[in-house]
Amino acid sequence: MAKTATPWLRLRFADCLPAGRWISLAYRASFFDPLARPIIRFVTPGGHDDRLAPAPLFGRATWIGPVPHDTQEILISPVNTAGPFGFEVDDCRPITRATLVTKALSRHPGRTLEAIALRCIGRRREAHRQLTITFGSTAFENYHAWRAERWRDFDPAGLDAPRTDWSQGPHVRIVVSVDDQHIAHLHALLDQLAQQPYPQWSVAAVAPTLPMPARHMADFDTAISSGRLRLFDANANVAALCSDLSGEDLIGVIDGSDRLPAYALAVLAEHAMRHAAASVFYGDDEAIDARGRYIDPRLKPDWSPTFQAAARYVGSALFVRRRWLAQRDVPRLGMLTDDDSGLGELLADVSVDDVEHIRRVILTRAIHPKRDTIHRTERSAGRSDNRRSNDLSTKRPRATIIIPSKDRADLLSACVRSLNMALTPDDEVVIVDNGSVEAKTQRLYEALTTDDRYRLIHRPGPFNFSFLCNEAAREARGTILVFLNNDVTARDGAWLEPLRSWASHSDIGAVGANLLYPSGRLQHGGVVIGLGGVAGHIDSGTPADDPGYLQRRLVPHEVAAVTAACLAVEKRKFDAVDGFDAENLPVELNDIDLCLRLAERRWRTIFTPQSVLVHHESASRGRSTPDDERYTREWAFFRRRWGSCPRGDFAFHTALSLMSIRTALE
Repeated sequence: MAKTATPWLRLRFADCLPAGRWISLAYRASFFDPLARPIIRFVTPGGHDDRLAPAPLFGRATWIGPVPHDTQEILISPVNTAGPFGFEVDDCRPITRATLVTKALSRHPGRTLEAIALRCIGRRREAHRQLTITFGSTAFENYHAWRAERWRDFDPAGLDAPRTDWSQGPHVRIVVSVDDQHIAHLHALLDQLAQQPYPQWSVAAVAPTLPMPARHMADFDTAISSGRLRLFDANANVAALCSDLSGEDLIGVIDGSDRLPAYALAVLAEHAMRHAAASVFYGDDEAIDARGRYIDPRLKPDWSPTFQAAARYVGSALFVRRRWLAQRDVPRLGMLTDDDSGLGELLADVSVDDVEHIRRVILTRAIHPKRDTIHRTERSAGRSDNRRSNDLSTKRPRATIIIPSKDRADLLSACVRSLNMALTPDDEVVIVDNGSVEAKTQRLYEALTTDDRYRLIHRPGPFNFSFLCNEAAREARGTILVFLNNDVTARDGAWLEPLRSWASHSDIGAVGANLLYPSGRLQHGGVVIGLGGVAGHIDSGTPADDPGYLQRRLVPHEVAAVTAACLAVEKRKFDAVDGFDAENLPVELNDIDLCLRLAERRWRTIFTPQSVLVHHESASRGRSTPDDERYTREWAFFRRRWGSCPRGDFAFHTALSLMSIRTALE
């Protein structure tokens, strides 16, 4: 039983502590625990060094990494919530250098050889980092083997002992569409559900017409008489489906060829009992191909209404309370099993407090052409919904574009020239000069301020991005603030309207743009907390036309944070959280900190792919390095303020890698 959200267990070793060596730590966790990355803490004379270990998505995982030379004790925190939990260490042992290299070569030969070369020339830290990335990321094409390494059988008599009384748990009714050609699917579904340890379930078979042919009915007599199977006409109403269920019971719609892992119903029921106020539950899913190989894992973000409206990412593995479904307008059961509608269509008006994401794979899809066609249709519909969501039917709110700048007239000139295509007569641009001294910069300022839409304020002194932006925000006349780096240029005049529109929504805080490198590759498509250690731009460096994981690059979607190289936010919301933190985060991480503080007020952060600009990253002031004292101080402060976030970025599944810039398995 964890009394806090960060319980600590001590690892004991039969021999001496393996300080200065690489170790392999294998562990198991209960399927009923909220999925979390364990924290491994190396206690040293000067404090401690924490590392995140892989989340045991399928019940087990292994961490391979180095133990600091001055380690005095090793602790592990397996969960991130208070309450009961199940966790066991299977094995913890030092591994030889030869074993380490062999394991690394089997995962990523190129990166391993690079690490060996770095080690040979004395760059030990960089070599360690390359090996850490090797063991901390797996490409999606290797999902079948990755899954097998993490899989363990469900153990309700041991580690997965019920946390509640299953006899009092919700009844789970699984709805499937059947016809004369797919009777075999119904047989298979009933057979595999009979293997589920959780006992409270039944199947509702929805047929185009009833009665079903007599030659089939005899095969189902036992299932029907036991109450495990009920038959419904597709034209029946939802009330008929729900008539024998209580308000707390659960209803899910699946394809007849889908399969549920042995733990699926138990995990669903336990989660529903733990979150009694919620009405909608969705899990992760995967597919299995004709060769029996597991592929295409859909490891979903926590509830993201903008993403759902645009792309229907929830897809399969969706279950709802009977009380919730009864309040929706579903005139005929066939609407729930139709490929073009289904339960997912009812999520448009769901409250954020009503939805729970179960971070477990609770459904396996069979790959077939029909479903592939549906997925393509969903993506097309998502792009259409996206365009409608950004229409401005009323007068546009005034935008104030804020650009901190110091000299580099070449960058600023290119930036403002590109902006003019998007500005309305009511918009304004406020340039915050940080002590420019070059004559050509002064001439540019004089030329720009002949246009009434441009204003200049002077704030000389040490560079403090947060302070400069806050000063300009105080003088802004616009309803929408758009913070923009002076090394950003627009490709056309369409970039501003999506930012303006999204930022105007009452429940949206910060809005970020689709930023490209001059080469055309992605520079910013949203920030993931914990990526690379603290936070990073996911998929940076990938082709601009890459649709991204779950097709997220095609549509607006929720993210934990966005970069202030181009960030829009309503002025009243910016003021409500006291703007950027100029005292503690003058240069680094202030944008991410702002987004997280907005989120504390329940204002979501959105990335929109429609706003496309080019970012010459850090061209105006150069890049910071980890050796800078100021850089180290700001990152340390961020870790203290938001230390628990890397264990659970709501928009980035816990089983995805925090070591790979390209989205990958952990």
